[in-house]
Amino acid sequence: MMAETTQKAGIWTAHVDEKSGRTYYFNMVHNRSYWELPDELREQVSTPLIETLREWDPDQAARYEQEQRERTATEADEQRRRREELLAAAAAAEQQHDNADNAPSLAALRERMAIAAQKKKAEEVQRMSAAQAPKQGDDSGDANSSEYLRMVRELKAKDRDTEGSGSKWLVR
Repeated sequence: MMAETTQKAGIWTAHVDEKSGRTYYFNMVHNRSYWELPDELREQVSTPLIETLREWDPDQAARYEQEQRERTATEADEQRRRREELLAAAAAAEQQHDNADNAPSLAALRERMAIAAQKKKAEEVQRMSAAQAPKQGDDSGDANSSEYLRMVRELKAKDRDTEGSGSKWLVR
């Protein structure tokens, strides 16, 4: 029965009994201790954390910390160097791009501005000719505006007549 219980267990720690000096094994899953374990479960046994801490060497820890600091410092220096190289390369590429493309883009910009000015001038001439055409030919523009004014006068007259009724009108 003990073999069945120990095979199901997962976490084992080894301890020493203070009175007898014998080693016993504690199963942390089942909260049970055993004096002997089968050989196949001995590899699952770990030393307790307190024993591991007792074996701690401050000199070794100091060396480890120093190595870690040096490693992070060199990694930071390497990252800084790579970042500076990338920034310098990007600045050089941008400068080269600006020098190479500045003249054509400036010429293209001037050409586009000239085309836009020509279109604007053509629209202005067209508007001026359209504005002068009704004055020379028929007076359809004046007829429309005089008709609008006549309708507004009629509405005002109706509004004065129906002052007490409270009707309102809007003109766009």
